[in-house]
Amino acid sequence: YPKIINIFNLISAIDKKSLEQVNADFKKAILPNVLSKLPEIGITVEELKSLYFGEKEVSEETLMNYANFLGDEFFTRGILEVAEIQKYTGDYKSTYLYHFDYNSETSLMKTILNIRLPGVCHAEDLFFLFCPEIRKEFNLSLPRSDSDDYKIINYLTQMWTDFAKTGNPTPITNLWLPLTGPQDENFNYLNIDVDLRMKVFHKGKERWDWGKNKNKL
Repeated sequence: YPKIINIFNLISAIDKKSLEQVNADFKKAILPNVLSKLPEIGITVEELKSLYFGEKEVSEETLMNYANFLGDEFFTRGILEVAEIQKYTGDYKSTYLYHFDYNSETSLMKTILNIRLPGVCHAEDLFFLFCPEIRKEFNLSLPRSDSDDYKIINYLTQMWTDFAKTGNPTPITNLWLPLTGPQDENFNYLNIDVDLRMKVFHKGKERWDWGKNKNKL
């Protein structure tokens, strides 16, 4: 079946005590199934921590580093694994990868969770596809027709309905290209922001490719 796959950053509200515990023992931040695979990947817990924090501690001052790690651990690595499988099963021609990169000034997720860090929250794109009733509880009005938020709503609803109807999210312009086959190890994707652009994730050079990046430490 045709697939659209999302990549996003995870930013969560974490208290100071939790950060201190993670800094003292970084294993606390690693999922059990991920921890068990580190030897196979070829990276130690200490090296993994260094990849995201360098010589710095896990603290309120390095929350973005921690958010990047959690986003890669929980989502990005798994998504790219699925994309890799799609390449080798012949389904790549109907698989579309995207990165939701629009940082809204009226972000509902950030309002609800009281997040002040830059970046895009998990599932934030859903609020541009569907009108959430919870907006009323936070006194958030609907986007104006001349706003960037409204532009993103139009982008997503048009592409998602076109994809559902035709299997191609941009059938008229063919702007959004599907994955390339196994002969190309990189992953092309649509970067969704105020301006839509095709970009490329270069295998072995991205932050979440832990085994490759370990050698750069």
